[in-house]
This record gives sequence, C-alpha cells and structure tokens, in this order.
Amino acid sequence: MLIQGTVVTRNGCVLLGFGGGAAYPVIWPSGTVIADDDPLTLTLRSGEQVIVGSEVSGGGGSHNVDSPMVTVDIADECRSVTGEVLIFNPDGNIDLDA
Repeated sequence: MLIQGTVVTRNGCVLLGFGGGAAYPVIWPSGTVIADDDPLTLTLRSGEQVIVGSEVSGGGGSHNVDSPMVTVDIADECRSVTGEVLIFNPDGNIDLDA
C-alpha cells in the first residue's frame, strides 16, 4: 500500500494529514529521529529532513491501534477517530514532495 500525505502536528502528535481534515498517527521507518522541535523536523535514515507541511509518500500499511503490528504506544490524544495507525515499511524509503 502507498502511504501519501502531509506531515502535520496536533496536540503534540506527529500525524499524516489528508484532505477533509483527516489525520492519522504514523510510525516512521527505522532510523528516523526528531532533529528539532521548533519547527518540528524529522531526519530520515537517508539523512533527508522532513518538516511540518512536507508532502511524503512511501510503502506501508494501515492497522488498528490495537493490532500487534503497532509496536509503539499511541497516546490517546494522538489516536484517529477510526483507530487507524499508518506504518511505513521499517526498512523502506520515504519520498519527499509526493
């Protein structure tokens, strides 16, 4: 599955946003780190940086927050209405400006 959206923050959470205001928590590929929090900047394993407002895409899937595929705790304030969490492939690449 292709995951494609805009990096947004809400309630201190990093989410991928889609048209109509829908936004989902996301688990990034291995090696992704927070490089700065003002503005929020993530550094990918490739060294590329992602900031709030970036359009990103990559392979992955969607799982319910209670799925065994979701291996991190998702805070209640970060959960989507549907309970879905987007998970990029652990060793996958993220394309910027999707």
